[in-house]
Amino acid sequence: MLLAQSSRTTLNEGPGPAEFLHIYRRNAQFVTEGVSSCSLGYRIEAAAKSVPDGVYAAWEWDGQAVRVTNCRYGMYPLFYYATADEFCVSSSLVRLLQRGVPRELDHAALAVFLRLGYFLGGDTAFRTIRQLPPHAVLRWRDGHIELASSLAQGTLQPLSRAAAIDGYASLFRAAIQRRLPGDHEFILPLSGGRDSRHILYELLEAGQRPKICITARHFPPRPDPDVEIAGNLCTALQLHHVVLDLPASRVRAELKKNVATQFCSEEHAWALRMADYLKGQASILYDGLAGDILSAGLYQSAQKLRLYYADTAGLARALLASRTAEPVLQRLLTPAFYRRVSPELAIARLTEELKRHSDSPNPLRSFYFWNRTRRAVALVPFGILKDFQVHTPYLDHDLYDFLTSLPPEIVLDHQLHTETIQVAYPHYKDIPFEEKKNIGAVSDRAYFRRLCRDLAGVIMRHGKSEFVRDSFVLPRLLAGTVDGNASRTWWGPTRCLFLIQLEQLAHLGKVAGKKGS
Repeated sequence: MLLAQSSRTTLNEGPGPAEFLHIYRRNAQFVTEGVSSCSLGYRIEAAAKSVPDGVYAAWEWDGQAVRVTNCRYGMYPLFYYATADEFCVSSSLVRLLQRGVPRELDHAALAVFLRLGYFLGGDTAFRTIRQLPPHAVLRWRDGHIELASSLAQGTLQPLSRAAAIDGYASLFRAAIQRRLPGDHEFILPLSGGRDSRHILYELLEAGQRPKICITARHFPPRPDPDVEIAGNLCTALQLHHVVLDLPASRVRAELKKNVATQFCSEEHAWALRMADYLKGQASILYDGLAGDILSAGLYQSAQKLRLYYADTAGLARALLASRTAEPVLQRLLTPAFYRRVSPELAIARLTEELKRHSDSPNPLRSFYFWNRTRRAVALVPFGILKDFQVHTPYLDHDLYDFLTSLPPEIVLDHQLHTETIQVAYPHYKDIPFEEKKNIGAVSDRAYFRRLCRDLAGVIMRHGKSEFVRDSFVLPRLLAGTVDGNASRTWWGPTRCLFLIQLEQLAHLGKVAGKKGS
C-alpha cells in the first residue's frame, strides 16, 4: 500500500496464538520445535527513517542462533523464557507454560498487579517468563543470551501553548496520512472521548469515511455515556453507528479475556464482543492508544509530579492506595498468599519502576505510557483484536517525539487535546464533547445475580483455594445470587476469578475458558 511521504505499510498477518519457537538441550545437542521464523503486526517503511514505524514483533532462528526483535514501543506482546539449556518464545504466555516452562509465581509482580491492575516493565505473573522490552534485540546462541533495549524519551523543548497546539495538529495529520486505508474498507471503534474523535475528524478531512463506527457497552456498574456521545457524533456526521451489547455471561467473558490478554490485565472483557462482531466486516481498524496519556495528561497532576521528585516511595504508596482498598484485598486473599503479595513488596517494586523514568521531561507521563498503556491498554488492539490490522496514529514516531518533549505544565490542565481538536476542526465546533460529570452506577439485578451465581459455581468446582479466602467470598456471592444487589460486588469478583484461573494455570496447567481445555 503506497502512503504519503514515500512510506509503505506491510501487514504481517501472523500465525495463530499457538505459534512458538522452543529450543532445548537433549543429550548434549539442541532440539528445535515450533516455527523458526515469525513476524507479527505491521510495519510502515519510510526511506528517510532507519527504524520502521508501526507496531510489530518478530523472531528468526537460523539453525545457530535466535534473534528476537520488536518495534520502538514494544506494544505487540511477545513472551520469552531463557536459560543456558533452553529458549522459548511466543506471543502466547500460556503456550510457554504448555511447553513446560517453570510455573513459579512472581509475587512482587503480582503484588503490584493486584493493586494497580497491570504489570510493570517486563513482569508477568510467572518469575521465569518475561515480556520483551521496547525497542529490543534479543540474541540467544548456545545457551548465551544478550538483550539490548531502550525507552524512547522526548527532549524537553519549551513551547508556547499556541505552538504546541499547532505542532500537535500538524503532526497528527501527517500520522494519519501515513496510515490511510486506501481502497480498503475500515471500521472505527468510537468512544465518547477525544482520542477516537480526533482520528475520525482527520480521516474525514482526508476523504476517508468509515464503513461503520462501533461502540461497545461496558459491564455494570460502569455507566455507558460513550454510547450516547458517540451516537450523537455519528448522527451529526451522518455515519452508520453500531452499538454492541455485552456478552451474555460476564464470568465466561472474563475467563476468555484472561487468556486473550495473557493474564496481564484486569480489564477488557467488553472488547470480546467487538472482536466477534468485526470478523468478516473489515480488516483495518483504528485505535486511539496512548492519546490520553501523551496529550491529555491522564492520571497526571502537578501534585503527583511534586511528590515524585520529593518522595518517590510516597508516590508509590499513594498510587497503590488510590486504586485498591487494602483492607478489602487483605480480606479477599488467604493469609498466606496475602503475606506473599504484601503491600510492602508492591511499594518496593513500584518505587523501583517509577525511578526508571527520572530522565523523562515528564516522568509521570513516561511511567504510565511504558507501563499501563504498553502492558495493559495495548492488549485490546494487539491482543484481543490481533487478527486485524489496527492503526495507532498516536504512536507515530514524529508525533510521539513531539508530545513527549512538551513541558509537563502544558498537559497537566488536561485541556491540550480538546483545544487542539477545536482549533484544527472549527467546522465541527458545534458537536459537543463528553462532559465530565457524576453519573450514577448502573444497577442491573439480573446481571449481578448471574455474575454471583456463575462465579460461585467456578469457586465451588475449583475447590479449596490457596489464593482466595472462600469464607469471605462465598457468603457474599450467595447473597448476591438472591438479591442481585450491586453492593455485593464491591470487593471485586473479577479479581477473584482471575486468581482462581491463575491458580489453575500455575498448579494444574489447565486454563478455564480456553478452547479445547
